[in-house]
Amino acid sequence: MGKEQIPLNNIEHKKDFKQIRACIVDGLRLDPQTLEMIKTMSKDGFNVNYFDSVENFKKNNIKNGGEKTYVISPISQKDQFSWKYFNCMGIVATGMGKDGKRIGFMTHQNPEVSSGELNKKFEEDLISSLRELKDKTTKGSIDAVMFGGNPRNLFLDYKKSIITANKILDRELGFKPTVMTGPDFDPKTEGGTEVYFKMQECLLYIVRVIQKSNANENFLANDLLKKIEEW
Repeated sequence: MGKEQIPLNNIEHKKDFKQIRACIVDGLRLDPQTLEMIKTMSKDGFNVNYFDSVENFKKNNIKNGGEKTYVISPISQKDQFSWKYFNCMGIVATGMGKDGKRIGFMTHQNPEVSSGELNKKFEEDLISSLRELKDKTTKGSIDAVMFGGNPRNLFLDYKKSIITANKILDRELGFKPTVMTGPDFDPKTEGGTEVYFKMQECLLYIVRVIQKSNANENFLANDLLKKIEEW
């Protein structure tokens, strides 16, 4: 099933708190269990489709900034997935709903929205989703992680995206998030990174080509510049 990784952030554990675990799977060597998970989730889960139309975004209650900018899924109990993270970054946030079922959302954003004219709208929409999640979950039960990206433009887009999301997540949730993998140094291979989140199990599958460097390892967003020096 691939390598399992857990967040590094030091969060005070509450009764309903459960960390998001990640399973890093080699996209070139998918085992039968992973293939079955992908098949089932692609059929029954919620597709956070970055490449969809604005019309479908509206119909599916997906926050967005227009086509191929960013998407933020509606908060729900459903498993969620998104394909083809090439240069794009993503966030998963989840907590325990007040009815005892885990709920959450997933994002898929072009890192250019972290510094371009859509920056304000993206930040407002992300903050809105985080505050809605806090309102609908038990106190202290939320975890959030980041993933995706590649090192193009000397890591410029990657840095801006992580710094923006880290600032918002830290301010809204009260902790610094873990980035579950480093960037994809070979993003054009086999369709980039695919991400599948099993909501109730709190388990994130990150499917991509296994990296030759330590970019497979997770790290705290605050340690980004130090990690870039290592890569």
